[in-house]
Amino acid sequence: MATVGNFRYTTSPLIIILGATAVGKTKLSVYLSKRFNGEIVNADSMQIYDGLDIATAKPTLEERDNVPHHLFSYINPLDRSHTVIDYRNDALPVIDSILSRSHLPFIVGGTNYYIESLLFHLNPPDPVEPVQNEQLPSLAEDLSDENLSKLTSVQLHELLSKIDKPTSVRKHPNEERKIRRAIEFYRDSGGIPLSEALKKQHAESGFSYRGSFRFHRCCLLWLTCQKDELERRINERVKSMLDRGLIRELEQFHEEYNRTCAEADESFDYTRGVFQAIGFKEFHDYLLLSESERKSEHGKKVFANGIERLKVSTRQYSKYQEKWLRMRLLQRVEEHSPDVYELDTTDLTCWEENVEQRAEAIIEAFLKNETIPFPALPKTPIEEPVYEQNTCTTCDRVFHLKSQWLLHLKSKQHKRVVRSTERKTFRRKLDNAIPSLLTTLDTLQARKISENEKESDSSEKDEESES
Repeated sequence: MATVGNFRYTTSPLIIILGATAVGKTKLSVYLSKRFNGEIVNADSMQIYDGLDIATAKPTLEERDNVPHHLFSYINPLDRSHTVIDYRNDALPVIDSILSRSHLPFIVGGTNYYIESLLFHLNPPDPVEPVQNEQLPSLAEDLSDENLSKLTSVQLHELLSKIDKPTSVRKHPNEERKIRRAIEFYRDSGGIPLSEALKKQHAESGFSYRGSFRFHRCCLLWLTCQKDELERRINERVKSMLDRGLIRELEQFHEEYNRTCAEADESFDYTRGVFQAIGFKEFHDYLLLSESERKSEHGKKVFANGIERLKVSTRQYSKYQEKWLRMRLLQRVEEHSPDVYELDTTDLTCWEENVEQRAEAIIEAFLKNETIPFPALPKTPIEEPVYEQNTCTTCDRVFHLKSQWLLHLKSKQHKRVVRSTERKTFRRKLDNAIPSLLTTLDTLQARKISENEKESDSSEKDEESES
């Protein structure tokens, strides 16, 4: 099966549709699937979980329009062990099955690292006997999910630095999920650091960054939208979600799984799984209120704050997604690196012309191995980043890239804080010095008075002796 799959991956086409919330990924993917006999594979890490259909913006049956959709709502929300590796292992057989039917797979997302897991070869090493080292924690106990959940992001980073120093240097202490995955990799691989696995993989593949590309015929459509219009759509999307019953859905979900956890004597881990869904964590404070508290003025304020946080989270993820695409794909020029075609969805009155027709023309030429009538986004390779852990004690910030550290030292903000700190230090020293200075002046003055008195006494004696 693996051999057949690898052959298909190197010869068969694959389409990826990527974009932020509310740009029209579902609409375009359904249209293209009907046009090119395709099937849709979900690459959204929240839509794989059962429930929270409104919060995770799953396509409705009407929106699916009889097009096959795969990997939606198939994981129990209380399953805390599901990882990106599990998703990859679930998705690749689905893609292989679609290709075996001579259909065209459309990967639609979503979640950047899910798409990465499909694009790149990143296989964990074969399991080995756990490393026996008195200075390292027990893999089975100290690195269990239960124990890891008790640690803060900073504590997790400190733990990672003990078991995999090279990887810890590449991670910012705030990148909790990435740090946790590196620790889990170490635990699940039997004590092999992720850095060592990547080093071995890069040596074997000849690639310096993520490993080789799995699919040799891949085309990526990136749906974009101007900032003001995207914010308007996000606001409309949030309003629509609320009108469709988002809050009631969250309340029911919260009540049901609180009850399930109580029966199983477990507790929620709000840092993992579906609880990280945009739409759930923003209303977490509201959901913790009692029914009477939700109706109070305080409850209304908490609810309004949740709405604003929901809008902000959606906008922030859009920016993060763009940064990921440029860093991961547009700065790679290796063989089989997929071309990325941008489709501007800003003007909805021109959707058919600017989006559907262009996408159709791109895919048609791509499938026929013909010249594509629209230019792909330019690729600008950069040097490998230099990872170096630096802490600015003045600004209380941590940097894991040398370039970021050097930029920070030259920044106006850093220099302003340095000047402010220097002024405060000078004032503090001056304040501390003034009492001592006054004491010294008093001493000198007293000494001067004493000397004057002695001179006066001496003069009087001289005058008396002359008399």
